[in-house]
Amino acid sequence: FVFTNIQESIGKWGIGTLLKKEFFLDEEMKRYSNIMTATNLKLTAFHEIGHTMGGVKIKEEPSVYFGAEYSLLEEARAELISLWMLPYMVEKGIL
Repeated sequence: FVFTNIQESIGKWGIGTLLKKEFFLDEEMKRYSNIMTATNLKLTAFHEIGHTMGGVKIKEEPSVYFGAEYSLLEEARAELISLWMLPYMVEKGIL
C-alpha cells in the first residue's frame, strides 16, 4: 500500500517532466504518459523482488566479502533480475 502510494506520488510530482527534459522524449511521453506510473511501479516491484532472489555461494557475509563494492553489486543484481523478467512480464500481460 505505501509502496504504491509513493510510486503514484512520484509520478504526480513531475518525474515524467524531468525525463522529458533529460532525454527529449516528447512524442513518447505524449503516447505513453497514461501508463508510465503503473509501468514504473511494476518494474520497481520486480527490482525489489530481485533483491530476494538467489543465494550467495561464499562462506562469509557478502558485505564483508565484496567490501565497498557490495552495495553497487547488489543493486546491479536486482536490476538485472528485473530486466531478465521483462519477457515473462510481457508474456503474462503484466506489462
